[in-house]
Amino acid sequence: MPVADYMRTVVSSPSVGYYSSYSKDGRGSVIFGEKGDFITAPELTQMFGEIIGVWCYYELANTG
Repeated sequence: MPVADYMRTVVSSPSVGYYSSYSKDGRGSVIFGEKGDFITAPELTQMFGEIIGVWCYYELANTG
């Protein structure tokens, strides 16, 4: 099975797909939040991108 087919199955298959699973509370699919998966910091705030930008500026300024 090609990797693309495998990834499509594990992510979106109606019966076993990660984004198609149903919550136990009957409200349908809950992916993020208290009853779902975690949310990473870049999705919560723009600070991560700003820090990367500052780091890039610092590195470029110090390399000539």
